[in-house]
Amino acid sequence: MFGFYQKVNLEIEYITVDEPSTVRVSYFTRVLMTTLPISVNVEDFFRGTRLIIFSIGRMVSNLPQIYRLVSKFTVSSTSHQHVRIADATLDLPTEGLEGVQIRPSLTKRRVVVSLTESTNFFFVSDHLLRL
Repeated sequence: MFGFYQKVNLEIEYITVDEPSTVRVSYFTRVLMTTLPISVNVEDFFRGTRLIIFSIGRMVSNLPQIYRLVSKFTVSSTSHQHVRIADATLDLPTEGLEGVQIRPSLTKRRVVVSLTESTNFFFVSDHLLRL
């Protein structure tokens, strides 16, 4: 089984109703899997460039181009458990990237992923490049 595991040591102090003056201590060690039971496969499709034509009545030598990238994320469960996904986003860094825009190609939707079924999320990234 894949994933990250964390060893957890528990120390529990307790008293019983029959012997309230005696404090007992139990020690337990457990190993917990600390990752989500999902697998994500990413496929990128580069869709070339598109020139942006301006109708300004004169010839422009430095036309901007848009580079398009379509990313497909396939999410599936790696265990017998169902996984509910409320939303999927692909975000830019907080400071942004000049000329880059990312948008989902489909509207937001909630999905349930199981071991036998997977779901896809698509994102379109446009990068405006001025020549």
